[in-house]
Amino acid sequence: MALTKSVAIAQRVATVGLMERLPALMQSAGISKAGLIEITGINQPTIYSLYKGTYESSLSGDNMAAIAYALGVTLSELTGC
Repeated sequence: MALTKSVAIAQRVATVGLMERLPALMQSAGISKAGLIEITGINQPTIYSLYKGTYESSLSGDNMAAIAYALGVTLSELTGC
């Protein structure tokens, strides 16, 4: 049980870090929100709420990896973790 809770906390911390960095990383990569949706296959409401910093859940590792790949950065650069 404690490990599950620790994983959930780590995913939330990584998601918050992603939200803080996403707009600047997208600008640096020259990728729009629509482009990120197309490349990653992540739905529009999720990308928009991540971009605005209002996403209230934890993003899966697979989705984080897809965003990092699309932006040409490492997971560490994406999340700050």
